[in-house]
Amino acid sequence: MTVYRFTKDSTPPMPGSGFDRERRLREDAQSFARALTNGEAWERFCDGLRSAGRSVLGSEDAASDQDLAEGYQYLLGLVHSLVERELYTTDAACPAFLRVQSDVVKVGMDNPDGALMAAPISDDGVFRIYGTVRSIRLLELVISGASRPVMHYLDEFEVSADGHFEVTLSRSRVAGNWIELAPGSSSVLVRRMTYDWDSEEVPHLAIERIDAGRAAIPRCLQAPTAAGVGEQLDALGTLVADNADYWIDMVHSFRDEGDNVIPAPRPLPSTGLNDARSSVKGFFVLPPDEALLIELTPPEGLFWSISLGDIWYRTIDFSHHQTSLNGHQAATDDDGVCRLVVAHRDPGVANWLDTVGHERGVVILRWIMVDDRPQPRTTKVPFADLDSILPSGTRRVGSSARAENLARRRDAVARRLSVPLTTRWSYSTSAMDPPRTADPSGEVSHL
Repeated sequence: MTVYRFTKDSTPPMPGSGFDRERRLREDAQSFARALTNGEAWERFCDGLRSAGRSVLGSEDAASDQDLAEGYQYLLGLVHSLVERELYTTDAACPAFLRVQSDVVKVGMDNPDGALMAAPISDDGVFRIYGTVRSIRLLELVISGASRPVMHYLDEFEVSADGHFEVTLSRSRVAGNWIELAPGSSSVLVRRMTYDWDSEEVPHLAIERIDAGRAAIPRCLQAPTAAGVGEQLDALGTLVADNADYWIDMVHSFRDEGDNVIPAPRPLPSTGLNDARSSVKGFFVLPPDEALLIELTPPEGLFWSISLGDIWYRTIDFSHHQTSLNGHQAATDDDGVCRLVVAHRDPGVANWLDTVGHERGVVILRWIMVDDRPQPRTTKVPFADLDSILPSGTRRVGSSARAENLARRRDAVARRLSVPLTTRWSYSTSAMDPPRTADPSGEVSHL
């Protein structure tokens, strides 16, 4: 079991950071092949599963049978996520976007407003990302693999009047939209986030390598080798165990400053203390007859949100329950304060955050490109006293309006996380990928 030390001033790197899989295989291929053929590689994988299971069972924050049921469900999702990443592996010779999250398999407190996908790249290649972007709050391209991730936003680039967009990624400058690939660049993450769930569209983007032929076969479709699969099993065992420990230790660290408080921001795992984005996390503990009142003055800027998660750092279902709100959705009272109520049953106010029966869990606020990061005030109150505590002008929601809001949430999440949001390997998905048009010379090109 690995122990990760989280403090208000430092965050350990995520599991797998600096884990050079290519070098491992290159330098120790014979050992990995031998471990596969004699069964040791599979045993190492199973050892990782056993270690992760012990970590779930031994979590200090698991206080009920439901906590443990969700813990093992989370662990199955973690294994699914890591195995899927291995089974659908592509590389920089034949890149493809793979969806990072879904509304069922959740790891690492996914953003209810977001849709993420990632693809491998290399600093010696030339790549094109293209698609149609009509209306979305945030589209961000994050290049990782060098010393620190580099973030680029849609408003840095030209987009045609009908929404067509493309950007070239390469070491050398090219005409048009361009992102420089620093030495060591190895992946691109596309973060797409909506504010108005009813009207904004999540764009489908595709990626291709344009400085090489199209005959490359995705790594996941190539014939496996004993060494390659031996290394995969060994790595997966380590990653499953370390990820389980990492997120359990992270969540427990939220209790360092007490329950039902939201402390100051901590460094983010990949970018540290960041000028553009930040998040704060607290831990709520609520008996059935109590509620948590969270008050803040909303900042001006691009994006802010609040959401609830279970003790395993997974969002509580946000498609069929109102467990999250963003700056567009949340109501602000006449005095300029946004008051949010975390409770187990509907208090009849617009800004209700439904615990869905969880007496313990995580609350997280996200700030992206805002002019201020307000410190939220939290007060635990008897549920029966809410009406006397909240201002008389607090926006109320009746049962029929609540049902309508939840139906719209369900439909919005289904649209945002449905296919086509990802391609497995771009050359084979012409029916799904954004359209191409002919330029005046008659050549087919991207806009």
